[in-house]
Amino acid sequence: MLFLFDFLAAEADLLIHDSQYSAQEYAGHVGWGHSSLGQTLDFAKLSDVKHLVPFHHDPNHTDSDLDRLMAEAIAHARPTYRVTPGLEGATFEI
Repeated sequence: MLFLFDFLAAEADLLIHDSQYSAQEYAGHVGWGHSSLGQTLDFAKLSDVKHLVPFHHDPNHTDSDLDRLMAEAIAHARPTYRVTPGLEGATFEI
């Protein structure tokens, strides 16, 4: 069986992916067209990417909230790829 991630982002050097909600927040926003940070990390793992940049954070989250959510998600997922939180003005070389 083939999945969308088999083609969409397979072995990407850089994946920039929506991560609007925490897992708890996502439950109340299913179908809104956004992802949770955990889903983003899982998708990057399944796609075997080299570098993930989660972005499009909930505007109600403070910088401290984002730092905490990112640290918790990374500790839980233990990614083998590089993760750089999306920041305004960030640039990346591929």
